[in-house]
Amino acid sequence: MQNSKKLFELVSSLSKSEKIYFKKFSLLHRRSEKNNYIKLFELLQKQSVYKDLNLFKSKNCIAGTKHLPSVKHYLYRLILRCLRNYYHDKNATMSVKNFLVDIHILLRRGLYVQCRSLIHITKKIALRHNLHSDYLSVLKTEYDLLLMTKASYSDMMENVGEQRNILLVLKNSIDHMDPSINPFQHSSANTSATTEQVILPDLFDYPELKHDQYPIESN
Repeated sequence: MQNSKKLFELVSSLSKSEKIYFKKFSLLHRRSEKNNYIKLFELLQKQSVYKDLNLFKSKNCIAGTKHLPSVKHYLYRLILRCLRNYYHDKNATMSVKNFLVDIHILLRRGLYVQCRSLIHITKKIALRHNLHSDYLSVLKTEYDLLLMTKASYSDMMENVGEQRNILLVLKNSIDHMDPSINPFQHSSANTSATTEQVILPDLFDYPELKHDQYPIESN
């Protein structure tokens, strides 16, 4: 029941362009069970209010009771995968997270040169859009790369220095949001430069952030 409602809410949240994209995307993911998930999607998008998905069996949507849970699960995951693909180049946060997956794949395959190049690009995007936690994730993966490629001591320490700096930025950001620490943060007009404002420009001075074209400018 709960999973059915979640699926209905997800389908209902899709815009017209997202639905069109999903139908094209689904053509690349056809399954052997006569595309029951496509039939289910078509029925769901026609609903204005939630109805029990078990009713669809009477409309010959699902071939057998035992298939309905797996079809619902597959459709839900496929829609999310489709949306990730749809927004890959339209949102910096999505791009960075997708690049992180690509970086891990390249690293595990031993494609270190390609991995290093993608790390440089991803760091630029994350830093430019203040995606601090993602930036830290990239730095930690870069550290693994340095270990695997037996990088120099100075390169290792430079990475550690970046991690320390970004951790300080994250701590300052959390402190800034904490009303017990900064109860007047929204009412104070004249404030001094925060740690984040001081550190972020310095991070751009790291050598690895001085090259590679920045590919994404929009959030």
